[in-house]
Amino acid sequence: MLQSKEKIGRLDREITFIQAVKEQGESNERKIIGWEEIESYPNVNARKIETSGNTFVANERIQFSQQVTWVIRYRDDLNIMMRLVLDTKVYEILNIAESDESRKRYMNIVTQLIDNEYFT
Repeated sequence: MLQSKEKIGRLDREITFIQAVKEQGESNERKIIGWEEIESYPNVNARKIETSGNTFVANERIQFSQQVTWVIRYRDDLNIMMRLVLDTKVYEILNIAESDESRKRYMNIVTQLIDNEYFT
Protein backbone atom coordinates (compact mmCIF):
# COMPACT_ATOMS: atom_id res chain seq x y z
CA MET A 1 0.00 0.00 0.00
CA LEU A 2 1.25 3.48 -0.83
CA GLN A 3 2.13 5.58 2.18
CA SER A 4 1.62 9.31 1.97
CA LYS A 5 3.32 11.96 4.05
CA GLU A 6 0.23 14.17 3.81
CA LYS A 7 -2.32 13.82 6.61
CA ILE A 8 -6.01 14.52 5.98
CA GLY A 9 -6.18 16.61 9.16
CA ARG A 10 -3.66 19.06 7.72
CA LEU A 11 -6.14 20.01 4.97
CA ASP A 12 -7.51 22.73 7.24
CA ARG A 13 -8.67 25.44 4.79
CA GLU A 14 -11.80 25.39 2.66
CA ILE A 15 -11.13 26.76 -0.82
CA THR A 16 -13.43 27.28 -3.78
CA PHE A 17 -12.65 26.84 -7.48
CA ILE A 18 -14.20 29.34 -9.90
CA GLN A 19 -14.34 29.55 -13.69
CA ALA A 20 -14.87 32.37 -16.16
CA VAL A 21 -18.28 33.21 -17.56
CA LYS A 22 -17.80 34.19 -21.20
CA GLU A 23 -19.98 35.73 -23.90
CA GLN A 24 -19.56 36.28 -27.61
CA GLY A 25 -18.33 39.80 -28.40
CA GLU A 26 -19.24 42.00 -31.36
CA SER A 27 -16.19 41.00 -33.38
CA ASN A 28 -16.69 37.28 -32.62
CA GLU A 29 -14.22 37.20 -29.71
CA ARG A 30 -14.99 35.52 -26.40
CA LYS A 31 -14.81 37.95 -23.49
CA ILE A 32 -15.02 37.30 -19.76
CA ILE A 33 -18.04 38.93 -18.16
CA GLY A 34 -17.71 37.41 -14.67
CA TRP A 35 -16.74 34.41 -12.55
CA GLU A 36 -18.80 31.56 -11.06
CA GLU A 37 -18.16 28.44 -9.01
CA ILE A 38 -17.34 25.31 -11.02
CA GLU A 39 -20.18 22.79 -11.32
CA SER A 40 -18.72 19.68 -9.67
CA TYR A 41 -17.50 19.98 -6.09
CA PRO A 42 -16.32 23.61 -6.08
CA ASN A 43 -15.46 23.58 -2.35
CA VAL A 44 -12.59 21.39 -1.14
CA ASN A 45 -10.29 21.21 1.86
CA ALA A 46 -6.67 22.21 1.33
CA ARG A 47 -3.38 22.88 3.07
CA LYS A 48 -1.89 26.31 2.43
CA ILE A 49 1.89 26.67 1.97
CA GLU A 50 2.92 30.33 1.71
CA THR A 51 6.11 31.77 0.28
CA SER A 52 7.36 35.26 0.95
CA GLY A 53 5.69 37.99 -1.05
CA ASN A 54 7.10 41.10 -2.66
CA THR A 55 5.94 44.49 -3.81
CA PHE A 56 6.48 46.11 -7.20
CA VAL A 57 5.35 49.13 -9.16
CA ALA A 58 3.06 48.59 -12.15
CA ASN A 59 1.09 51.29 -13.94
CA GLU A 60 2.34 53.86 -11.42
CA ARG A 61 0.82 51.86 -8.57
CA ILE A 62 2.41 49.77 -5.84
CA GLN A 63 1.20 46.16 -6.03
CA PHE A 64 1.76 43.05 -3.94
CA SER A 65 2.65 39.61 -5.31
CA GLN A 66 2.74 36.32 -3.39
CA GLN A 67 2.90 32.71 -4.54
CA VAL A 68 0.99 30.13 -2.54
CA THR A 69 0.97 26.34 -2.99
CA TRP A 70 -2.17 24.43 -2.06
CA VAL A 71 -2.26 20.69 -1.36
CA ILE A 72 -5.61 19.02 -2.08
CA ARG A 73 -6.90 15.51 -2.67
CA TYR A 74 -6.31 14.39 -6.25
CA ARG A 75 -8.89 15.26 -8.91
CA ASP A 76 -8.69 15.42 -12.68
CA ASP A 77 -11.24 18.12 -13.53
CA LEU A 78 -9.14 21.23 -12.77
CA ASN A 79 -7.19 23.40 -15.22
CA ILE A 80 -5.07 26.54 -15.15
CA MET A 81 -7.85 28.66 -16.67
CA MET A 82 -9.72 28.42 -13.36
CA ARG A 83 -9.07 30.45 -10.24
CA LEU A 84 -9.09 29.62 -6.55
CA VAL A 85 -10.76 31.58 -3.72
CA LEU A 86 -10.04 31.64 0.01
CA ASP A 87 -11.96 34.06 2.24
CA THR A 88 -12.97 36.22 -0.77
CA LYS A 89 -9.30 36.59 -1.90
CA VAL A 90 -8.73 35.41 -5.48
CA TYR A 91 -5.67 33.40 -6.60
CA GLU A 92 -4.63 32.80 -10.21
CA ILE A 93 -3.64 29.17 -10.88
CA LEU A 94 -0.12 28.92 -12.32
CA ASN A 95 0.50 25.16 -12.20
CA ILE A 96 -1.28 21.93 -11.26
CA ALA A 97 0.77 18.79 -10.55
CA GLU A 98 0.57 15.49 -8.72
CA SER A 99 2.21 15.52 -5.33
CA ASP A 100 5.65 13.87 -5.33
CA GLU A 101 4.76 11.96 -2.19
CA SER A 102 1.86 9.91 -3.53
CA ARG A 103 0.59 9.01 -6.95
CA LYS A 104 -3.00 10.16 -7.57
CA ARG A 105 -3.76 10.77 -3.89
CA TYR A 106 -2.82 14.41 -3.52
CA MET A 107 -1.92 17.26 -5.84
CA ASN A 108 -0.15 20.61 -5.58
CA ILE A 109 -1.68 23.75 -7.02
CA VAL A 110 0.69 26.69 -7.36
CA THR A 111 -1.11 30.03 -7.35
CA GLN A 112 -0.45 33.74 -7.20
CA LEU A 113 -2.57 36.14 -5.18
CA ILE A 114 -4.35 38.64 -7.44
CA ASP A 115 -3.95 42.01 -5.79
CA ASN A 116 -7.19 43.97 -5.20
CA GLU A 117 -9.55 41.33 -6.64
CA TYR A 118 -12.25 39.70 -4.53
CA PHE A 119 -14.98 37.07 -5.09
CA THR A 120 -18.13 37.04 -2.97
